[in-house]
Amino acid sequence: MTDRIQHESERNDAGPDNGKPAGLPSVIDSQYLFGQCQEVAISHKGQMYRLRITRNDKLILTK
Repeated sequence: MTDRIQHESERNDAGPDNGKPAGLPSVIDSQYLFGQCQEVAISHKGQMYRLRITRNDKLILTK
């Protein structure tokens, strides 16, 4: 799992010394989330959301 999730502190491009803004979000590879599926369920603050890959290879998040 650690090779598919990058935290800000592990990125080469994050930080004040390179002119890019600090505080960038973590990056999670979509292939890690979906595996062989086209849709995943995400629970957020008691609400369920669906994240799916469309036929055009786009991501759609619905409640």
